[in-house]
Amino acid sequence: MLQNKLHGYGFKNLGLHKIYLRVFNNNTTAIKAYEKAGFVYEGTAKDDICLPNGNYQDITFMSIINKEESN
Repeated sequence: MLQNKLHGYGFKNLGLHKIYLRVFNNNTTAIKAYEKAGFVYEGTAKDDICLPNGNYQDITFMSIINKEESN
């Protein structure tokens, strides 16, 4: 369902080539959901976010590319 909405709005309506997201790397539930929607892992930014308690958190970058786009 999420993938259909991405294609319908992001790729078709807005004409985007790529959609990316950032997610806390320990949020495995969200990462699995994004992978199910077609997103792929692109990399990790170490100590990217400073939390209110002063600890730093790694961030995972994921993206999906419009494969239906004509070249």
